Amino acid sequence: MSELLQFRFNKTTSRDVTIYIGHGMTEALCDAIDRCNPDRVFIVYDEAIPGHYCTSLTNSIRSRGYKAHTISIEAGETAKNLQSVVDISNAFFDSRGTENSLIIPLGGGVVGNIAGLFASIVYRGVGLIHVPTTLLSQLDSAADVKQSVNSNRVKNAIGAIRAPDSVIVDTAYLGSLSDRELRSGIGEAVKHGLAQDTAFVDFLVDANIKDENTLQNIISTTLHLKINHWKSDPSLWDDNNMRTKRLTHLGHTTGKILEMLDLDHLTHGEAIAHGMSIEAYLAYLLGYLDLKSANWVHSVLAALELFYPLSKKQSTENTVDALYAHGKNPVFALLKALGTSQTVSTTAPRKLVRKAVAWHHTQLQHERT
Repeated sequence: MSELLQFRFNKTTSRDVTIYIGHGMTEALCDAIDRCNPDRVFIVYDEAIPGHYCTSLTNSIRSRGYKAHTISIEAGETAKNLQSVVDISNAFFDSRGTENSLIIPLGGGVVGNIAGLFASIVYRGVGLIHVPTTLLSQLDSAADVKQSVNSNRVKNAIGAIRAPDSVIVDTAYLGSLSDRELRSGIGEAVKHGLAQDTAFVDFLVDANIKDENTLQNIISTTLHLKINHWKSDPSLWDDNNMRTKRLTHLGHTTGKILEMLDLDHLTHGEAIAHGMSIEAYLAYLLGYLDLKSANWVHSVLAALELFYPLSKKQSTENTVDALYAHGKNPVFALLKALGTSQTVSTTAPRKLVRKAVAWHHTQLQHERT
């Protein structure tokens, strides 16, 4: 059973984006390629995905009469830099890529961000169809408009706002994922539930994430919630100064710092889960969220097994120092109430942020003993 979702992204121009959800979506991908009518198709994949994914996809595209090329990049957050964009560029031009060519990132969120940024800037923008193969990227980075790479200190510091032409969410890819990779994706789903639908959070806690129908339900519900948020306040994409009011930013201010402190130690979903716990308690300290709700956020994330142990590099002091390292106070998107879409975008005193980070570390220690 397949499903179509559509949203209109308004920035400088309107772009309608179609998200295809289902099992075995190669035909849907080929139809999406036809609508782009490219002269060449470039599949950019990371070395972590099973080799037959790329081979099968390439053969299907070639059977449709297109010239298809493959470009591989290293896997992992350490590859998410401008050098990877340069490497893709060299391979693209070596294979005679043009302004009419199409980029298809195949893999997780890292390759999607890197190849998405390249597609955004080469010839000032060429066709882009995301084919995410991890649950996290299917819920988060692929169905989004942020295409970016890291600087040596700041996550996603270098990038562009560019909506893809289409997103192909194929649950057939999820069968090869480990339990940890699947749970990382659940971290993205629970974020939207905490902000908009607490009944969905209860469903996630009890869900069998090994069941493909359950996963498709999770994907569909999460993307509906995400798109609903964009539609309810489209100005969030037009005013960069207000962007941390987005529900999609919950847990990210602290979570991104944790990722950068020790690259590839945590998955993105795990880092954001730690960030959501810290920032829920910070919301309590600032008087926005009651203590019962803050504790519930932490307990839900623990029940979902999203608190992969932090490393020594991710200590309380290192985290707080990194948050305040750039000469200005970090801005947090904080919940004011669970399941109501009420958020506030605010800075916070360093001492309160330290108290929130320390509280989270203490909670983790108690749970391990």
